[in-house]
Amino acid sequence: MSQEQRTKFKISKTPDGGIHHFYWCPGCKKIHSVRSGGQTRPMWTWNGSHIAPTFSPSVLTKSNIRCHCFIHDGKIEFLGDCEHELAGKTIDMLDWTDEFFERGD
Repeated sequence: MSQEQRTKFKISKTPDGGIHHFYWCPGCKKIHSVRSGGQTRPMWTWNGSHIAPTFSPSVLTKSNIRCHCFIHDGKIEFLGDCEHELAGKTIDMLDWTDEFFERGD
């Protein structure tokens, strides 16, 4: 994948002008998402980078397990209250591939 094609997430635009950013969580082994722009809450700020994204505030997901993280400069900082093996660790985000849709939801 060339440098200009690389991205850490998949984008889906919303009717109100917002953006859903779908990314792979290696702790949960699932796709998570955050939303930026538009009018619907909750909403995160995004630094505009596809290679080294930063979203603020933290992301809290409660599907089968609790996953709580910061995403900054293309890294996922998993907080200590995560209920998976990556709790307390910081790792690089994986480059997005549509194969993630086949791995989990």
